[in-house]
Amino acid sequence: MKLANNLTIMQRMNTEWGYQFDPMQCAEILDGAKRGINAEAYANPDYDHTLMREIKEALVKDPSLEQYIETYANRHHSCMTFGFLSECVKHGVNIEVITQLECSNDVFSEIEMLIQEGYDFSQCKTTTEFMKTYHKHAKDAYENTSWFSYYRDMQEKRRQFQ
Repeated sequence: MKLANNLTIMQRMNTEWGYQFDPMQCAEILDGAKRGINAEAYANPDYDHTLMREIKEALVKDPSLEQYIETYANRHHSCMTFGFLSECVKHGVNIEVITQLECSNDVFSEIEMLIQEGYDFSQCKTTTEFMKTYHKHAKDAYENTSWFSYYRDMQEKRRQFQ
């Protein structure tokens, strides 16, 4: 839902509603309103200005992501970006499941690559199903695609020097 009149949100910033935000949060809300997106969708005092900026930039690119703001804000994996979330939506990945994954950065990076390469995760309804599918796809990719085995080999080399 887009604001009918962006002045409304600007006026609201001078009310009790607006006073719950710090100056950096206010700047992100006002910038979103000026850019024509529904800034109220991410105007949450619990979201720091960095998260607000990330959400704002994603909504500028793809307003349909608005429905995933709360899910994204409560994600378990900090490496997940709204850009990746957009890719997941395009590939039919269950957003409620992908945002609840608890895995290492390396595994998450591999999942991201597999989704971008077209491996199908759309049937996964739970995190357990998702991880089982990930292991199956990762094994296939490691055995059959040079880019994936190269990535894993480089990750292993990096671990040896840590």
